[in-house]
Amino acid sequence: MKRSLLVALLLLLAPLPFARADEVVLKGGTKVQGVVLHEGPRQVRVLLPAGDTLAIGRADVARVEQDAQEPGPGEFTRYVAPDDKSGGLDVAITYYVHPKGGPRVDLVGAVHIADASFYRSVQKMLEDAGTVLYEGVKPEGTSNAEFDRGPPADRPKSPVRQLQEKMARWLGLDFQLEGITYRRPHFVHADITTESLDDADKETREGVEEASRSGIFAQARFMSGLLKLAGPLIDLLLGRGKSAGPLRSGLKRSMAEMLGSEDMEDRIRRMDAKRAKWILDDRNAVAIQRLVEQIEKQAKGPIAIFYGAAHMPGLEKALLEDMGYERAGARWIRAWAVEP
Repeated sequence: MKRSLLVALLLLLAPLPFARADEVVLKGGTKVQGVVLHEGPRQVRVLLPAGDTLAIGRADVARVEQDAQEPGPGEFTRYVAPDDKSGGLDVAITYYVHPKGGPRVDLVGAVHIADASFYRSVQKMLEDAGTVLYEGVKPEGTSNAEFDRGPPADRPKSPVRQLQEKMARWLGLDFQLEGITYRRPHFVHADITTESLDDADKETREGVEEASRSGIFAQARFMSGLLKLAGPLIDLLLGRGKSAGPLRSGLKRSMAEMLGSEDMEDRIRRMDAKRAKWILDDRNAVAIQRLVEQIEKQAKGPIAIFYGAAHMPGLEKALLEDMGYERAGARWIRAWAVEP
């Protein structure tokens, strides 16, 4: 059967399969693994590990077996407790299609510190996308390459970035801005700019100012100062880079469990409504606006939105309720591996 030969060839050319996947079994016995994006009376569409989408006539399909552990609606992070095998922190890659056609939209979960293997897998997905909309508050006009390189030597890094870089080093992880290459022509900034905060309404400015005094930025400044003083001791306890200290595995496991089990969006909203507005709502609105612009320009798809997990519920809501998209499947990808 020609279709079965085509499927077999695509599978041979594909990279390593997903850790878990849906499976479509053809009547000839061939098995196709990937993410089922659509299962209808006429055809079944499968996203293959290589990134290609394969349409299979329903008459050729014997059965479709959905991955029982794939992310459910509204699930964007999870913690898998290690048993005899490694567990860890997983983030979801979720796919959306529009019933009237147009580009597929992929919500790709971002983690600011993660295993190098996670960033390699995500980079491959982003390279295969037609357009990538990415997060990052930065000055207007900053190029992708400048964003990649970070602030110049004569300008200090933000306390949040300093803290993230330290935690990555102590936990043996990589930092996102070092693990992901942004200097790509199909990468489009889809976040607020520092200038827009200056021009924001009074309520938003008050929220930003309050956050800088007593919120996450103040906490990051305090922690950075404290960790700088305690750095040599922490190096002994946690290690540096790939050289692990005696307390690393326990802290890494505890943080993975916290990040995978907590509702991060709810946690931010419970801090303060003003902060939640600019941390989540204002930035989500910019991302969706950039998405609409790309669709109107008939940008090449799929369009990946590469944003943090706390933003995903709001982005998904906009896709489903405001833009008419439908959820078409999802899969987990391991961000932190945690040993038993």
